[in-house]
Amino acid sequence: MADAEKPARAFPFIWIGIAGTVLWGVAVFYYLSHTGGLCTIFKANFNEVGDFLAGIFSSLAFLWFVLALLMQSRQIQMQAEELALQRQELQQTRKTLESQRDEMKEAARQAKAQAEAVRANELHARRASFYQLVFLIERELVFHASRLSAKLYGVKVASVGWERLSQGNPFSFQRQIVNLSQKKDVKIFHKPSEENAETMKKYCRIFEKLLEASDGCDDNFRNIRGQFEWSPNGELYALLCFTISRESKIEVADHSSLVRVLQLRRE
Repeated sequence: MADAEKPARAFPFIWIGIAGTVLWGVAVFYYLSHTGGLCTIFKANFNEVGDFLAGIFSSLAFLWFVLALLMQSRQIQMQAEELALQRQELQQTRKTLESQRDEMKEAARQAKAQAEAVRANELHARRASFYQLVFLIERELVFHASRLSAKLYGVKVASVGWERLSQGNPFSFQRQIVNLSQKKDVKIFHKPSEENAETMKKYCRIFEKLLEASDGCDDNFRNIRGQFEWSPNGELYALLCFTISRESKIEVADHSSLVRVLQLRRE
């Protein structure tokens, strides 16, 4: 658009130059016509002719020189205006890019917040399902612990565990087995029968499933897994793993004092 305006803005100066040249030519012709015409010029010597022509054309040259200066000045002004417009456009583009950058940062922040919210919802859903599974697994652990209690210590001792369970102690059998296993006169953990060993293996397998399930909904600090590892279920698990020579899945060195007591009993 600016390039198209250049000829239009320079056009008046050209017409002014042409009009001035025509008027100057008319004035020269008028002068010659009242001073003897061209014959007067031809009769004069070369110096006079040269001075006459120099006077005529120097005025025209000065006129066009002034017009050229005005045209150049106008072009410089137009270029300055174009540079100012370009600077404004660059500033507007920079503002647009900064606005887009801020929008992208905000979009990234919102996407991150949404991703965190989705992860939190997924983790909450997994934990809700996990705790429903925990309820069923712990009931199965109680069942096998009660069987072990009855087989190892008799029905009378197991009935005490059932009574405590009915009173609201969910780990009555686990605590009962662990506490009785540390007595000096109890040697049933040294060489368990095949039936008892099979029940112990079932208990260990079920507890290991509980640990595996907790890893899927635990945080980086493994708080949920740690709750089970340090619970009476984990204590009984460590005891049974030692009894049947099974590799323990508990990573921390918990219940080591209990295992050490049994080791001394066995020695």
